[in-house]
Amino acid sequence: MKSSQGGGSQTLKALMNTPCKRRLLLSGTPLQNDLNELYTLVNFVSFGYLGTISNYRSQYVAPITAGKIKPNTFTSSSSSKSISNTSSKEKEKAKTTATAAAEATAEAAQRAESRLNILLSEIILRRTQNEILRNTLPPKYEFILWIDM
Repeated sequence: MKSSQGGGSQTLKALMNTPCKRRLLLSGTPLQNDLNELYTLVNFVSFGYLGTISNYRSQYVAPITAGKIKPNTFTSSSSSKSISNTSSKEKEKAKTTATAAAEATAEAAQRAESRLNILLSEIILRRTQNEILRNTLPPKYEFILWIDM
């Protein structure tokens, strides 16, 4: 499924218009792929669960994405010219301010990610392959045999 950007794909539109009592979706790692695609998947299974796409983007996508971007302090050419004319105290103050802003952004991203995970835990069953196979299959043994030919 494609994300909700631009109205979605024809496949998504056809699936959304298919009448059914329940919807089940199997996916690999939607949380690790793309937050907009995650919205589309959740919206397909449980329409409106995450609110509107614009609300979802402002509450979750924007802060999480902003928190993942590493601040690149004092690298643009326009700022490097003005920085050479500033005192070391002003430079230090600017670095401290930038660091504090980056930390606040990272904390906001963690809060948004935590809220999203709590919300998704109600509708997503997440299990790893080891959790599933541990109780069903015997331990795996590998043997390497060298045969002269």
